[in-house]
Amino acid sequence: MSLRVGIDIGSTTVKVVVLNEKNNLLFRSYERHYSKTRERACETLSSIRDMLAGQKIKLTITGSAGLGVANAAGIDFVQEVYATAAAVNTFV
Repeated sequence: MSLRVGIDIGSTTVKVVVLNEKNNLLFRSYERHYSKTRERACETLSSIRDMLAGQKIKLTITGSAGLGVANAAGIDFVQEVYATAAAVNTFV
């Protein structure tokens, strides 16, 4: 199975979703990060380690505070307006 993990790092919260190949929502999280964006994202991903283990994963980060985290981790970044437009185009 192939999973897509989206991480939205905003000014106050980190949101994480996991979708399967059929766009079914397998996991979602909405947590305040208290200015510890990397730590909060890592804690959330650690909490779903078993779900992700052994899976092919596509991980993307978005959000107003996500660019720095994406660059530091070498993870793809998508500007949130483009991410929203892609979601609307897919689901609406």
